[in-house]
Amino acid sequence: MPARYTARSALQEKVIASIVQSSAEQVAVEEAPKLLDPIQQTIATTIRGYINSPAVSRKEIIAAIQLLNEPQPGVYIKSLRKAYEAFTTNNQLDELLAAVKSIDTAIEPPDDVNTSNPESKSPVKREDLKLVCFDYVWQ
Repeated sequence: MPARYTARSALQEKVIASIVQSSAEQVAVEEAPKLLDPIQQTIATTIRGYINSPAVSRKEIIAAIQLLNEPQPGVYIKSLRKAYEAFTTNNQLDELLAAVKSIDTAIEPPDDVNTSNPESKSPVKREDLKLVCFDYVWQ
């Protein structure tokens, strides 16, 4: 077999190994538990202290705590930090709860997400790949 075919085969095997490894890493990252930002935990603890307060709806507090127990994108974390800083100066629980509620109204689930699809969680296997190599001939 000419050296050109051996080199192509070796290169193709490297590409296949790289694709399989990248796929496995991506699945691992997707399945890893997401961490909560410390401000979410701080706000949840703070509002939990008001759960038995007659001035605030218990259901509202529980809903806010449930929202805060889900990892949030950075843009919402910034908004929560500002709201908590304001709360520490003015002690207005209603404003803090409004900031937490605003996260719920701003989040829209993507239309194309299908959580019941088990194929989306499995990495690409070597036998799933069909790679084709083309040679360019320069004359």
